[in-house]
Amino acid sequence: MPRLVEAYGSTLQVVWHNYPNPAHPNALLAAEAAVEVLAQGGAAAFWKYAEVLFEHQNALTGDDLARFARDVPGVDQAKLKNALAR
Repeated sequence: MPRLVEAYGSTLQVVWHNYPNPAHPNALLAAEAAVEVLAQGGAAAFWKYAEVLFEHQNALTGDDLARFARDVPGVDQAKLKNALAR
């Protein structure tokens, strides 16, 4: 993504759709976590979090998802955990 932003600047538009893989047992939970991160921290937080999720596709339990949010500015881990518990 950073290379695309560098190459295209403000003309770049990215549209994200959540289509969790039904074969992955935690894909829906990870998608819900990403939406919560977006709500709490905005687009920059979302993209940082999404990058971490893609790097750790085999570790997407609720505890993992909250732990990954620890390093994302503007995201409250407790609120994220609470949102995922609903």
